[in-house]
This record gives sequence, C-alpha cells and structure tokens, in this order.
Amino acid sequence: MSVHSATKTERQNYSVSKLNYVKDPCFSENQIALQCLAVHHRAYCSVHQENYRVCRDFWKKRRRKRGETPYLPPPAEREEILRIHRQNSK
Repeated sequence: MSVHSATKTERQNYSVSKLNYVKDPCFSENQIALQCLAVHHRAYCSVHQENYRVCRDFWKKRRRKRGETPYLPPPAEREEILRIHRQNSK
C-alpha cells in the first residue's frame, strides 16, 4: 500500500453518500460537511456538521412527531414546505 492511500477506516468515515437529493433532502448539506472534513480538522467543520444535523432533524424527526405527511415529500415540494416552516418559525 502506498503512503498516500487512505486507510480503510478513513475511507469509511468520509465516504460519499450513495443517496441522492431525491432520497435524502439533506444531501447537499451532507456533501458540504464531508468536503470540509476531507480537507480540514473536525472542529473547523462544526458549523457544517450542525447544519446537516438540523436539516436531518427537521425532515426525519419533527415532521413525524407533528404527524405531517408525507414525511419526505418529493423534491419539488420541499422548498415550499421549508418556506412555510421559516415563516411560521418567526
């Protein structure tokens, strides 16, 4: 194995998600956090990681807890749902 190769653990820790935006509404937030982690130290990327956690929490936990359906709407409807959520949060 060459010196520049990542170990198996490193590859698993920062592997690219096999999901896409259709199946994962937080795909772009996940990609930003992973790109940051690939270059910088974990503490430097805490803002990106927190943004991903908030996104995931909204789509997976809050909507189910409130009984809002569908839990994961189609991508075309997500922007409208987020806009309404932001207006109601103010």
